[in-house]
Amino acid sequence: MSNLPAPKVNLVEDSRTHILAIAFPRTNSQVYPLAVSIALGAAKHDTMNIGRTVTHLVAFARNRDDAGRALALLGYINTWKSIQIYAGGKLLQNIGEATSVLRCYVESTACDDWRAHCLQVIDDPSHTLVRPPSVRVTLSMSGTGQSSPEEEEEQPDRYMFPCRLLYPTFRFQIDHPASFRNQIQAAAVSRGCDWCPHFKADHFSKLTTPPSS
Repeated sequence: MSNLPAPKVNLVEDSRTHILAIAFPRTNSQVYPLAVSIALGAAKHDTMNIGRTVTHLVAFARNRDDAGRALALLGYINTWKSIQIYAGGKLLQNIGEATSVLRCYVESTACDDWRAHCLQVIDDPSHTLVRPPSVRVTLSMSGTGQSSPEEEEEQPDRYMFPCRLLYPTFRFQIDHPASFRNQIQAAAVSRGCDWCPHFKADHFSKLTTPPSS
């Protein structure tokens, strides 16, 4: 049983309440002092000794400043060995994905309305997946006094998709037993963006009024 003292930063638990939790060891890298300086400015920071190596444990808050710090820290340490990154209570395997999610979130926080950055308006998936274009026939009076048909394509309902990062690679499955909402949530887990503070699968919803211009 380890005699190491319990750190103030719990990587797994803190990754559920913070945007990201990171552990990185002391190295001989020239940018190590910069990495430590960034870590000291985070919401939570602690150190522990593993053998003779000092390891930094850092938890970043769910706000623009700390997300920016986390993004900067990953830029310095992404090639180092023995680093660990946690988000949403799990260890992340892909540093590149974590960086892209952080960058997207930081960009959204720079917007007056984060929804303008994150949410995407799309056509009804059921309409685009299984239905051919609908035709509505109306009658109008021609100059000769005879009626002629005018074909008008029926416009599909519009929906809100909850994540611009996920949308380009996501595909709805019309015959899947899971709902569209749950398909989106599962895809976000696979893509590694489900821990973004702005991501909510429940944002997938039908628009009841046209989007404001």
